[in-house]
Amino acid sequence: MKLSNPKNDNGFTLVELIASLVLAGILAVALTTFIVTAVDGFLLSKDAAEISQKAQLTLTRLRIELLDASSINTSESNANKLVFDNEYGTQTVERTTDTVALNGHLLTNGLQESYYAENDFLIYQQSTEGAWSITITLKYSNNNTEFQTTVNPRMNTLRNAPKLVYNQMIDTLDKQG
Repeated sequence: MKLSNPKNDNGFTLVELIASLVLAGILAVALTTFIVTAVDGFLLSKDAAEISQKAQLTLTRLRIELLDASSINTSESNANKLVFDNEYGTQTVERTTDTVALNGHLLTNGLQESYYAENDFLIYQQSTEGAWSITITLKYSNNNTEFQTTVNPRMNTLRNAPKLVYNQMIDTLDKQG
């Protein structure tokens, strides 16, 4: 009978097997974490791009409609409703729950519902002659991002009101020396 020499065995010991399984497990966890993080980042950027496109399209459409507004009905308008007249007649932009609609036609959805009570349509009269500035704010629920635009309708008598204020300030400084 021949005794085997442990140095000549061609197998793995139990300690070597356990060590290799532990290392393989650590690598698997690290790789899984990396893949999950990458997929989450991709999905987050995809959602952000989608929301940004929706907001840009909505704000551009409203900007075009409001740019030619001939009058704004302040008695019917409020923080979530804007009534104005343009060459096509009376137009209504209204925020209901999580949507914004122009004359009942959906422009965007997915807005933050808790933001509903705040000012989505802020109407500011710059002078008693009828110059208006309208600020529209959209806040989406997916990423809590706020989009905003300000429109100065063409019918304004003070079309460049900020420039006029700046010029008046420069004139005052010039007179003072």
